[in-house]
Amino acid sequence: MPDPIAGELRSAYCAFIDAAGAGAIPGPFEGWSASLVAAHVTITTRLLCFTAADVLEARPARFDNRPALYQPYLQAVADSAGNWQALLDSLRRGAAELTSLIELMDSGHLSTAVPTLIVDGDSVLLHGTVSWLTVLRAQARTHLPTHAAQIARLRVLD
Repeated sequence: MPDPIAGELRSAYCAFIDAAGAGAIPGPFEGWSASLVAAHVTITTRLLCFTAADVLEARPARFDNRPALYQPYLQAVADSAGNWQALLDSLRRGAAELTSLIELMDSGHLSTAVPTLIVDGDSVLLHGTVSWLTVLRAQARTHLPTHAAQIARLRVLD
């Protein structure tokens, strides 16, 4: 029986995108504007896709979220989208790509040991080797819900 992580990820991405909605959102809040939060989630998703491809191809895989925190990269992703809806569309496509890759995986792929570095600002949240499934669960159960709540708070300010 396949692992339910693809469905968990799909649901978590839908919840984030639903919280973001289709309208403009004021910012900044907690240091980042809504556009930068969405760009951060988009970049993190790209990084997860790169790692997923390595896992599927049995290449040495690693996950490091630091590029998703680099302000100029966040701004470039937000600016290049052109508008809020296009930024969310980019995230939707990335989420679909990631879940499609995850659906190709079996338990062997999901148990792959992946050296991982996850930071939030100056805090190291995870630095060590964990299963790929652990990284994916962190995205579905912690990272996406945290930013969905952040986006929802931004909408309250509107």
